[in-house]
Amino acid sequence: MSEPLARRAVLQVMIPVMCGRIRAIRDNCARSGVEIDLDEATQIVVTTMVAVIAQAAGRDLDWPITYLRSKLGRKVEPIVSQLIREQLAQTDIELIPPSSEPSVTLADLRDILVRAARSGVVSESDAQLVWLTRVGGWETHELTDRFGATRDTLLRRRSRAERAIAKVA
Repeated sequence: MSEPLARRAVLQVMIPVMCGRIRAIRDNCARSGVEIDLDEATQIVVTTMVAVIAQAAGRDLDWPITYLRSKLGRKVEPIVSQLIREQLAQTDIELIPPSSEPSVTLADLRDILVRAARSGVVSESDAQLVWLTRVGGWETHELTDRFGATRDTLLRRRSRAERAIAKVA
């Protein structure tokens, strides 16, 4: 059997795994309040799976399907996390949809941050910093260019903002 034919056969065997991963991506994005279209999710999964199969080609694996499945997950998750962070960073705080968290929902947090910024307790920039790092999953070192400040400065700003918000919340 030729190598391209073998790769296509493995890809076909992995279709149920890829479908499950696509559903997981859609669910993960929905929980984060980010919309992703089915074509984009499918493209991410299929291109990643093709790359994983190419890496595994010619290797003697005891459990090839398990190997491919776990490799797919490890490679797709960072891509999806980055996509979610980028979309959250572009979303205005007021447009973030509510979540179904039991104690403090995302909507509650959004409202607290918006009220604090509007009342002058914190700057709008600091409210965005709190939102992006606490909800959006961004690390402060990833936001240095966006906020024009060093990581340490952003950590101090976030800490001061959180203390000020806690006093009035």
